[in-house]
Amino acid sequence: MQTIDTKKTVAKFSKEMHDMISPVKVIEIEKKKTIKVFDRKKEAEKLNTIIDVVCEVCEVSKHDFVSVSKKDCLVVARMHCYYYARNYTKLSQTTIGAFCGGRDHTTVIWSLNKRKNIFLCLDSKLFELSKLELLIKEQDAEIKKRLTALLNN
Repeated sequence: MQTIDTKKTVAKFSKEMHDMISPVKVIEIEKKKTIKVFDRKKEAEKLNTIIDVVCEVCEVSKHDFVSVSKKDCLVVARMHCYYYARNYTKLSQTTIGAFCGGRDHTTVIWSLNKRKNIFLCLDSKLFELSKLELLIKEQDAEIKKRLTALLNN
């Protein structure tokens, strides 16, 4: 029975791989790796501003916004918040979800996709708009106007 020394095998494989890639290519590969560097405090302040504006326009309290409630008005407010946080900040979906009541990144993804589908339906004009959809569209315009004024200064 033959035993294999894994350390030697890994070292041999690493040397072979190193020899296959010239130093120039290694430098090119390293240059392509870009690290997202941004001021987390500044981004968190932007997200706080977004939450404040969304809560004000949607007429919900911050306490309710971060709660586990699934009332339509709160779900819509979170949907707006995720969308604008994604567009106005450099924060990841995980960070955005955590900041908005400890939600998972998949919740943020689902919400962004749901919002996109709602606006596709609103733009197509094939369907009669419900009161909630009309409210979403009105709120979106107001939030966009306020955030543009606040965050682009």
